[in-house]
Amino acid sequence: IKTRSIDVTQPPRKIIKNELKKLQSFKIIQQIDLHPYDKDHAMIIAKYLEN
Repeated sequence: IKTRSIDVTQPPRKIIKNELKKLQSFKIIQQIDLHPYDKDHAMIIAKYLEN
């Protein structure tokens, strides 16, 4: 998740939280903060939950 590409006016943590809400049909396996390699970036590892 490139937070600054989504919205530069919001805090990065808030953007990540909002993006995680969009992934409700996925099981979040891991959330990784990419600091210090990429400032304000996160990586989400998820698995799609079949209905």
